[in-house]
Amino acid sequence: MHIALLTQKGKQQQAFVNDERIVVTHLHVEPTYVMGFRTQLVDGYWALKIAYSAARSMERVGKPLRGLLKAAGIETPLRYTTEFRIDSSLNPTLNIDNPDKPTLTVGDKTYHMGMHLKATELFAIGDMIRVSGTSKGKGFQGVMKRHGFAGGPASHGQSDRERSPGSIGQRTIPGRVYKGKKMAGRMGSDRITIKGLRIETVADELLTIRGLVPGGPHAIVEVYKN
Repeated sequence: MHIALLTQKGKQQQAFVNDERIVVTHLHVEPTYVMGFRTQLVDGYWALKIAYSAARSMERVGKPLRGLLKAAGIETPLRYTTEFRIDSSLNPTLNIDNPDKPTLTVGDKTYHMGMHLKATELFAIGDMIRVSGTSKGKGFQGVMKRHGFAGGPASHGQSDRERSPGSIGQRTIPGRVYKGKKMAGRMGSDRITIKGLRIETVADELLTIRGLVPGGPHAIVEVYKN
């Protein structure tokens, strides 16, 4: 997948489209630039190296990242970096005719170092997308909240077993608890991908999509075009 963008989750609300009430999520487009490439020959895979999310000033950016931004010709101070993997079946081609500004061609799109990725150039109204992000962390939770257990009966003298998991294993054989047993534990903070979402509006700084995406307010999510 090579058509992707980093966005920041905004508010979720209802909207009306052709007299139909739908749920929409606003995604604020972070400043996103191409910082470099990963190649099959050198790194063993193809990918776009991305820098995103504007910082207040270049002095607030760490020196290693500051040097990478300078090498890519990016003057905008950015805070984070990531990679977008490219499937080798898309036959990406690296062009180094100009060593100072190499380009990567994937299908009908060409990327160069320092290129500003804009939402209006990558997406259009009606495009089907998938969104990946980190879900809200809920801390340590019991089996009823974490796995949907029914709990125990509140009658017959069971005064403190209403939310208990109950039996978790057998007796002497096998004499242990099987791996993967549903028990209490840390819940949330998982990487979640939501598929089948649709873009309703596109602007340079805002995407409005039909549906809900993972994460809390201001969470960074990745938008991929199907």
